[in-house]
Amino acid sequence: MTQAVAPERAADDLPEGTPRDSSDVAVRIRGLSKSFGSGAQRVAALRSVNWDVHAGEMSMIVGPSGCGKTTLLSVIAGVLDGDQGTVSIFGHELTSLGDRAKTRFRARHIGFVFQQYNLLPALTAAENVAVPLVLTGWAWAKAVRRAREVLELLGLAGRTENLPSQLSGGQQQRVAISRALAHEPSLLVCDEPTAALDHESGQNVMELLRGVVVRPDRAVIVVTHDNRIFHYGERIIHMDDGRILKEVRRSTTTAG
Repeated sequence: MTQAVAPERAADDLPEGTPRDSSDVAVRIRGLSKSFGSGAQRVAALRSVNWDVHAGEMSMIVGPSGCGKTTLLSVIAGVLDGDQGTVSIFGHELTSLGDRAKTRFRARHIGFVFQQYNLLPALTAAENVAVPLVLTGWAWAKAVRRAREVLELLGLAGRTENLPSQLSGGQQQRVAISRALAHEPSLLVCDEPTAALDHESGQNVMELLRGVVVRPDRAVIVVTHDNRIFHYGERIIHMDDGRILKEVRRSTTTAG
């Protein structure tokens, strides 16, 4: 299995304050609360959450449906705003950024991997990976070259010109991971990345993500119900009713 997924970034391309030690905090959350609805219909999704995510590690958020896992991930990624509290990513406080600045920060420093891949059916694998780069200002030809490089590093050298319909579920998820990594993010967030995959494909995807995180300047957060992949996380956060109940620190092992 290929472990290296992209060339090292120059220090100038990292967010200010990016740690160089794997023990440093990549994401710091303090007093984070989030509710939906109003009045009698108001539902608390997050209740005063405090959590530190460490660079060089994969952290997993687990818990029953509706416990706040995806809401927490969405606030960390800057897709949702919390009602109270702060979220800092590598020294940058998201809660202090305006909408436009937050969008720019996400585009440069955060990668997203989703359960359903979200690939454009009319575009090839390389074109799907290239599109987000173009939206941030890359020239099309340069973006496609970069896309092919990342796809090749993730084992899809012979599939770069295939449409999503010509790829297996595991291959489509590799394309989605390539798209998330093409701009060399500091933070990779994954929402149920193995839920739509069979056991073998899911294990392969997690091996790839493990290769992604073994860097002192990156963190990976995975929301999952899939207990078959828990052993890939260094830290497992158990949530219920909008709160973190406990954090389990563990050593990772290689899937058998």
